[in-house]
Amino acid sequence: MAQRPFMHVRIGDKERDESVTLLAQHFSFGRLSPTEHEQRHNAARAAILRSEIEILFEDLPAPHPDLSAAEPPPLTPDQRKELDASRETPLSSAMNVVGGLSLLFGLPAGIVLGFTLGWWWTLLVVFAVMIISIVLSAVTKKRRIHD
Repeated sequence: MAQRPFMHVRIGDKERDESVTLLAQHFSFGRLSPTEHEQRHNAARAAILRSEIEILFEDLPAPHPDLSAAEPPPLTPDQRKELDASRETPLSSAMNVVGGLSLLFGLPAGIVLGFTLGWWWTLLVVFAVMIISIVLSAVTKKRRIHD
């Protein structure tokens, strides 16, 4: 099950009661053994978060409890702007890859070239590529706000 942002929202008695009722229904259909039903029943009674209820039903067919009331409030315009600022773009992802590859391959190559041929200046090229890729990645992420 994919992790969603509202999985850590607290639930109430209504959601717990509905979960227990639906678990009893699945038990009556023979989908749960008595031991498994008891474990899930106790877990549903003790659940505090939406994710704790959803995991009880992830391997069961419908019906599942209606957890639509256990969603976070909508984002404010400031929160949405901050979220948009941190989103990756294809160019920022490419710059992250370039920076990582320069660290992974360029740094060892620069060290080897420095020791064998005395070309220590190659390390400057590697660090320049890393810094430029980090800056371009950050700039392309922030540019998305203005688009």
